Amino acid sequence: MNEQEILECLSLERTSFYMKKKEAIKLFGIALWGYALPKYKTIFIENSENVFDNTFCEANPV
Repeated sequence: MNEQEILECLSLERTSFYMKKKEAIKLFGIALWGYALPKYKTIFIENSENVFDNTFCEANPV
């Protein structure tokens, strides 16, 4: 479905469509970054601790 078809289907003017689209993108970002990713934070931390240990850093100083 292209933009014109969406506008006709929703009976929206172009300016209203873009305002709603911008709002929807912001809400999606909030949902993704504020809700979904923190759930996986502990999984990423646990996996990185298993993969990267301090011996690698000590053996290869920067």
